Amino acid sequence: MAENTASIPGDGNTPVTFTHSSDVGRFVAAIVDIDKWDRISVIVGDKMALNEAVKLAEAVKGKRHCLGTKFNVIYDDIDDLKKGRLTELPSQAALYGALPAGFLQALGSRFGVWVARGDLDLDESTSLNKSLPDLDTIKLKDFLQKAWGLG
Repeated sequence: MAENTASIPGDGNTPVTFTHSSDVGRFVAAIVDIDKWDRISVIVGDKMALNEAVKLAEAVKGKRHCLGTKFNVIYDDIDDLKKGRLTELPSQAALYGALPAGFLQALGSRFGVWVARGDLDLDESTSLNKSLPDLDTIKLKDFLQKAWGLG
């Protein structure tokens, strides 16, 4: 976000589930005392395609600048991602002191494949959100507004 650049796996139209860590904590705290847990628990904070998320980020950041904000968007082909190749974002270089570049590239490309295939479009019908409807989640717009917006 700082460099107004986005690398998007695939065509960017596949929905992705976004869940803030504080939401995970609240849901876990709410279910910790139940007798029977499902084998897999799903929490859906928000869901949208990455193209939509980029537009949202542009809108939120644009409120801080009189001319608005437009991101440079690069689409990574799923076949390239499967081969471990992805677009390196400017912010990644800062991580290379802590983690090797090859490791981060492999991790990022694998994650990109999951996004492009729809593996991160989690099924809301079996989510904890259904059994705990009183627990609200942080929406991506609210998160971006708090992190990058004026409010």
